[in-house]
Amino acid sequence: MATKIITHPMGFLLCMGLSLAAFQQAEAQLSCSNLFSSEIKIVNILSDIGAGGQNVSQVELNSSGDRALTYASSGNSFAGPRSLLIDLSTGKNLIEELGVTFRGSFNRAGDLVLISQQIPSQSYALSKWQVLVLDASTGKVKYSLSPDIATSMFSKNGNLILSSPLSSSSQTEMQNTVSVNDAQTGIKLATFTRPLRQAKAIAASPDNRHVVVINAQQMWSNSSEGILFSIHDIKSGRTIIEESSPVYSAVYDPSGKYLLTGIRSKSIPGENAFQLRNGRTGEVIRTFGYGFGGAQLSFTKNGKQIIALGGTQVALFDLKTLAPTASIKTDTFFRSATASANGDLVIVSTPRKSDRETRAVDNFFVYEFATGKVVYQELGQAMSEVFGATTNDGSFYGIIPTDYRNTSVKILKFN
Repeated sequence: MATKIITHPMGFLLCMGLSLAAFQQAEAQLSCSNLFSSEIKIVNILSDIGAGGQNVSQVELNSSGDRALTYASSGNSFAGPRSLLIDLSTGKNLIEELGVTFRGSFNRAGDLVLISQQIPSQSYALSKWQVLVLDASTGKVKYSLSPDIATSMFSKNGNLILSSPLSSSSQTEMQNTVSVNDAQTGIKLATFTRPLRQAKAIAASPDNRHVVVINAQQMWSNSSEGILFSIHDIKSGRTIIEESSPVYSAVYDPSGKYLLTGIRSKSIPGENAFQLRNGRTGEVIRTFGYGFGGAQLSFTKNGKQIIALGGTQVALFDLKTLAPTASIKTDTFFRSATASANGDLVIVSTPRKSDRETRAVDNFFVYEFATGKVVYQELGQAMSEVFGATTNDGSFYGIIPTDYRNTSVKILKFN
């Protein structure tokens, strides 16, 4: 794996189709106006991180900006999917010995990595997986969680791990039980058994007191039978609220005063809306935002605005009025979209058709929310998601594939 570090305000030239060699010559020989912004820089190129015919489908930066976590699907390789934890100063992968691994994530502080590892078996289909927590600085395993866990995620503040059971488990009780662990120690703090076919913990309050649980199996159906959404007190185990609302996402504002949920409409198939709730009781304050597709929801870092990404549009809503203050809409759906923490920029990928083939390829855009202006674009890349990250110093980064097979990526800094 090769790494090329570039920190030059003319980094935008690569998006105009120049090769790396041509870019290096341009660095030394050319002086021209920046078509986009003098603040846009290519800060890193990670090459061959999808070696063996694997396609990179996830790249995440930690909050310090010194580590990248990547995930490559199997593609044409028989090695199985794998994740890499890359030291961006050296390009070294810190977790080569873990074998077949699945998608992972950093905690908010950027010092821990959550990742799934395959437990070796004679049959890949019958293999079990275990959740590992790694030290991000070294890549060493700190502890592991139960092999019966299918998915785990850090809470928004990174202090907790929310785990959900295997959907294919033969143990019905395991399918209905979610657990909460301390992220630093792995100590189990609580378990909740719900009357659900496939329970999933999706959010925890900033004060680590409450956890939100949904029915993952029914969240994309129009069914409203049974309990589909509930909030629980982690310390006491008390159920605070439970409803048949078909909630598919939930996020607390930074203060914990509000909980925002995305719901499926019970009366109009395919229609969605948002609910602003009391962060302590879970009671609905107001429903708004009708018409969005299955949106990703988040609050800006200052907690004053809501970012909604879904379908063919990205919008900012004012928390006080719940009225949209800015919106970007395209003719085709967003394959992926990520907004900066303060809501001033959003990076998106949209599919388009290749001129020579029928297979889909993507266009990448970075929009300025206030004006709707495109400040960066790359057209006709291979089909893939793009990723964004905001570091502790407030800088916003975009991670974009650089080659047709998605085996390499470049990291752009936008401010």
